[in-house]
Amino acid sequence: MAWFKVDDRLWSHPKWISLSAEAKALWVSAGSYCALHETDGCISRATCVLVAPNSRVTRAANALVEAGLWEQTNGGYKFHNWAEYQPTK
Repeated sequence: MAWFKVDDRLWSHPKWISLSAEAKALWVSAGSYCALHETDGCISRATCVLVAPNSRVTRAANALVEAGLWEQTNGGYKFHNWAEYQPTK
């Protein structure tokens, strides 16, 4: 079973506080997906729609990039510093 670690101080981090509920839900759901599928923190745009199916998923993903929690890649996104906080494959 895979686990996605979430710091118990996340709720109070300035990057997190400024995010919408949709962006927070996308971050948690995407993290769970990445841990399960051992993607080392990479997630495609298409998969973002799967894990957070709402009309604002692109806006939420862009907010995560702007906050510095994600980095944009050619096909989607990558969690910032995944290997520093999460197990890698």
